[in-house]
Amino acid sequence: MPTIRMKRTTDGSPDGFHVKRYDGDKEYTVDSDIPARLAGMFINMKVAEYVIAGKPVEEKAIPEAPENAAVEAAPENKESESVEEKSEEKEHGWEPPKKKDKTKAKGKVMRVYELADELKISSKDVLIAAENLGIYARNAASGLSEEEVEKVRAALKK
Repeated sequence: MPTIRMKRTTDGSPDGFHVKRYDGDKEYTVDSDIPARLAGMFINMKVAEYVIAGKPVEEKAIPEAPENAAVEAAPENKESESVEEKSEEKEHGWEPPKKKDKTKAKGKVMRVYELADELKISSKDVLIAAENLGIYARNAASGLSEEEVEKVRAALKK
């Protein structure tokens, strides 16, 4: 199991409701002492570091923060990754949870409620259609790319 060491005392919410204090200079086992989501957040905030056999892991062996996912997806960056870095990432066997890729929304974005108004249906129906198509949309204010809008329109016209 991967382990993290807190660099300083920090409060966190392991379940989204209760707040727990994580003491500085103490090690926590991911998934048993601290949820993976929270551990990844602490790593990204630089208030914790991965440790293997009691020694801090080098920065390059730590999985990239979800915010850097767009940089990671660039072809020129993929070629620069060495085989050694990939094997080190697999060694600790844990990666932070993936967030929605926000890079796709560079073009024109339409909100779910705007599409619903255009099609004269409820936003809930648009959200259900998007979910059935595997499109990530949480609520009526979620943005859809032009491609996603076309897919949802086509599905709702059937």
